[in-house]
Amino acid sequence: YFPALEELGATLRARIDRLGPFGEATMMRVLREDHGIDVQRSAPTRTGQAFGYDARAKALWFRNTVPLSTRRFQMARLIAELTCAEDLETTADTQTLSSDMARRGAKRYLGAYIAGAILFPYDGFLADARALRYDVDALSERYNASFEQIAHRLVTLREPGASGAPLGFLRADPAGRLSKHFPLPGLLLPNSGHACPLWAIYTAFRTPGQMVRQIARFSDGSRFLFMAKSVSRRSSGFADHTPPHSILLVTDVLHGDETVYGDGLDLGDSRFDVPVGPSCRLCTRPDCGSRQENPWAPGG
Repeated sequence: YFPALEELGATLRARIDRLGPFGEATMMRVLREDHGIDVQRSAPTRTGQAFGYDARAKALWFRNTVPLSTRRFQMARLIAELTCAEDLETTADTQTLSSDMARRGAKRYLGAYIAGAILFPYDGFLADARALRYDVDALSERYNASFEQIAHRLVTLREPGASGAPLGFLRADPAGRLSKHFPLPGLLLPNSGHACPLWAIYTAFRTPGQMVRQIARFSDGSRFLFMAKSVSRRSSGFADHTPPHSILLVTDVLHGDETVYGDGLDLGDSRFDVPVGPSCRLCTRPDCGSRQENPWAPGG
């Protein structure tokens, strides 16, 4: 949660709203009038990418198959990156980020954070999330956004005194590699490599487009509600490879009844919990039949 970036997002949203109804057409107008940038559709000479920004030509382009949710997000992110360049530079200039590559990645993420604040204003989005009990698909329908965009915004609702349900986030590709993670206090989420093969984030690949629920119990007795879904981007042709990825939201089982995903589950009964670990290398369960690596040991 970045309060200063939330304020920047609110300011940019107000700028967009003053020009017209919030949406793609008005954001295109902001890019054109404030930054001299044109938004173009269909770029057949640019292969291998669904969208991109050509700074020299001052053009943001999208393939025709890119959905509205992605176009809106990328326009909001570009508005944020161009308008708030100094703020992003200052926020990313920390001792923790020790290389230029790390700082560039941080600025890219922080620009996406502001884009989320533009598309999903904090107070209204939090109220809707609570009213819909964190139903990601219902929120996607309400905001015309993707599943991942909504899940991503839910984990940032951490304003002191006005926070949403505490949620963690993971994204994995079909090979099991974790490509994005936001930790949950009390639960150590792996930030690289692979998670436990029993986690719902991998089960979701077997039922694409369907939400998978799981109550996971760790060796220390802690219990969490896992909610995962496998999603894919649209293909632009037969030769276009579009592997799916799986999105996981996780919350402590004590908060499970705040979400629609806790309905019908006896959250107080641990008899049918799935025994899991963080990853094979860090798991202390010696008798797990799904173990794929030996536990890590100092000097071993």
